[in-house]
Amino acid sequence: MKVLEELDHKKSGHSEPARNARQAVRHISSIMKDNVKSGGSLPDLEGRLFLLTEPVRKNIPLSLSPDVPDNHIIGAAFCIQKRDPRREVIVVSNDIALRTKAMACDLKAQEYHHDRAVEDISFLPGGIQELPENFWEDHMENARVWKDRNGCSFYEIESSLKDSLLLNEFVYFEKEDLSPFYARVIDLSPESKTLTLATVKNFTRYDTWGIKARNREQMFALDALLNPSFSSWTSG
Repeated sequence: MKVLEELDHKKSGHSEPARNARQAVRHISSIMKDNVKSGGSLPDLEGRLFLLTEPVRKNIPLSLSPDVPDNHIIGAAFCIQKRDPRREVIVVSNDIALRTKAMACDLKAQEYHHDRAVEDISFLPGGIQELPENFWEDHMENARVWKDRNGCSFYEIESSLKDSLLLNEFVYFEKEDLSPFYARVIDLSPESKTLTLATVKNFTRYDTWGIKARNREQMFALDALLNPSFSSWTSG
């Protein structure tokens, strides 16, 4: 019940969290229908969804504050466990703090993964690659280099790296005693091993509308946000 109360508090307004809260309440309502006592059937899954109406405050461990909503979820888990000791009770949440507290109280806890389109995210491209240590020694001699009127440098090179890079992927080269190199792959020739790199402005040194990147990942994100040729992009 505490979860429903929290959703109810957050459903007002036009923000994304408010829309998500309203959608969650509608989804729960469609599952429960008139089966509040017996539980609602979960679509495409085994099991049922129940609303716990019993008071859970007395089941919250003394080490946890009863005024914190997350702790009521832990109390609910203990309530179910006491009701049927033979049943395995698992707290499932993407909140790492809640999972840590549950495990500290000797409850099993798991992260929720089924909202991912890909089961193993390690197969997804990261969007960033580090160039090999000998990159400049192997390619600079035969590279074609030019600049545009905005001061952006372009490097057209022939390299076997072409087969391991993706269009619009960011690359970097960082080595002591050498200036760091940050760029984006803007062209991959299908007929040859030619690839073209465009340098990225170092947003860790310069701010944009008051925003300053703290690391290379934020720098690449700012570059993508400010690029008018990108119609959409994702960041994890």
